[in-house]
Amino acid sequence: HSFPILRAQLSQVAQLLAQYGVTVPPLAGKLQGKTSLQLLAGQLRLDGDVNGQALQLAGLRAQRLALQLHTVDLTGKVSLQASGLAGLPLGISQVTVSADGSRQQLAVRAAGQAAEQRQFALQLTGRPTFKGSTLQSVQAQLSELRLQQRQDVLQLQSPAQVAVDLVHAAGPILDLHQVALRFGEQHVKLDAHVELKSKRLRVDLDGTALDLGRLAALVGVTTVPKTQLTLHAQLAGTWLSPTGNIELSGSTQAAPALHLPATQLELHTKLGAQRAQGE
Repeated sequence: HSFPILRAQLSQVAQLLAQYGVTVPPLAGKLQGKTSLQLLAGQLRLDGDVNGQALQLAGLRAQRLALQLHTVDLTGKVSLQASGLAGLPLGISQVTVSADGSRQQLAVRAAGQAAEQRQFALQLTGRPTFKGSTLQSVQAQLSELRLQQRQDVLQLQSPAQVAVDLVHAAGPILDLHQVALRFGEQHVKLDAHVELKSKRLRVDLDGTALDLGRLAALVGVTTVPKTQLTLHAQLAGTWLSPTGNIELSGSTQAAPALHLPATQLELHTKLGAQRAQGE
């Protein structure tokens, strides 16, 4: 089916849906553009070029939005540009996202701006695996992950590996390897294996020269005291009942507003399925 011209006041769409017993959050704004939906030779083709103005969904708002998509089944190109945003974490005000995928390659890019001169960017490329028209898995490389506020920059030191298995017998599985982040003198390294259905996990996490106050300020939280910490954690088990070891040492500065004195830390904790032991 082809819908050559789309014009809609979203408040009217919400009223129409309500007549059929479909309840949606409060909608407002205007959408217009062109869309086409076709089923050809067993393949679903979707083409669209849609623009929005003064959009509002529940507590989220966008002054302008532009969406372009040209896909066949799960492959093709999608791009989204949104500005004048409100109601998102970090005070995100502008976002650009693009995804370009075939049966052999996948590329995803995202960038945006937020309150207090924050900027963020992400870039990922990978190789999907299909069985027929069903996506089985993705092997990808995360080449950019960056959050910046003025001169403070949290970013990847080197490309990280991401693997997603959607058809494993244990349910969807996410693997992260060689995730190494740097923020000034602070360093964090992460390897993780997460089984989303059983909620089982394996995590290796190391951090040096960690200043939690500076990290928190990067995302807009100013009440966390400054610290100088070293962290090593090896965890397994499940999300709710982890097992493993956590070692944390260093110091925290006083935080009078929270009635916290300056503290020296030396923590060694062994987690069991039901209890924690430490010193």
